[in-house]
Amino acid sequence: MEKYRSFLKASKKNAVHLSDQQKGIEYPPLEKPPPSDARLIRLISPDNLSVAKKPLIDLLRSRKSRRRYSEEPLSFEELSFLLWSTQGVHRTLRNGYSSIRTVPSAGARHPFETYLMVNRIRDIEPGLYRYLAL
Repeated sequence: MEKYRSFLKASKKNAVHLSDQQKGIEYPPLEKPPPSDARLIRLISPDNLSVAKKPLIDLLRSRKSRRRYSEEPLSFEELSFLLWSTQGVHRTLRNGYSSIRTVPSAGARHPFETYLMVNRIRDIEPGLYRYLAL
């Protein structure tokens, strides 16, 4: 068993491992740009949402697990709120180097994208979409 443990140890004692930031490597963009021919759909700003006005305590108290789902489509406003909740941007920092969002991320880099397969959203054609948080 001891021979396997030594395999996992670093080859050099007290080796220093630098992050890409510490190495001065240029950081990637916070978000991939959309294709030049993409059709953009402007979502409702979080400041103008009415679905999000209910106090959190009321939402938690009324929460229920569902095993049967409604056929009723989501509204455009509900979609806007859900997308903003997943990775909405509060602000960008240091000329776009990082962003403060609704969800945490190490170094405020948020290395993920949100893709949606839309089937039942009022006023939105079914299809595959990507959320542009910025």
